[in-house]
Amino acid sequence: NSGEAALLECGFEGHEPVDCALNDWEDWSTCTASCDGGQKTRERKIQRLPRNGGRSCSDPLKEIHPCNTDPCEAPQDCEWGPWQAWGDCTRCDGERMRTRMIVSRSVGRGKECTEGDAKEIEKCDECIPEKLLYCLWGDWSHGECSVTCGTNGWETKIRKLEGHKVVPTGREAEVV
Repeated sequence: NSGEAALLECGFEGHEPVDCALNDWEDWSTCTASCDGGQKTRERKIQRLPRNGGRSCSDPLKEIHPCNTDPCEAPQDCEWGPWQAWGDCTRCDGERMRTRMIVSRSVGRGKECTEGDAKEIEKCDECIPEKLLYCLWGDWSHGECSVTCGTNGWETKIRKLEGHKVVPTGREAEVV
């Protein structure tokens, strides 16, 4: 039928429902900021409008997403101050320690300061005779009785460790 062919040439597609059709997404736009957070967008267009009761164009035609959310300030690692002098050996064949302080904390995505980086401990075998102390138990001292009369009381007895430069004759000591 020549009338039907003329209708198809003019774009008439009959009475069947025609659903909306969308084009593919375009590429993402350039971000609106280089740092501290911006937005990028992408769009798509309608390829074909619905007809004859077909499904409408309800899907989004534009998308917006955050981008470049890193802070603008340059990342800066934690900065430590100089090491302090080594401390004395804790005892012969013991350990000694030194410490340092934080000069500035990290910024942005810089390396954090960790507590373990604030001190160093190393073995040492120094023995400085004038600094040696020998630990000896002192004499017992008696406290007060818990009751003023009768036999059901108790008394506190205390003794402490004392540091000595030399070991008194006949006593045992531990070097610290």
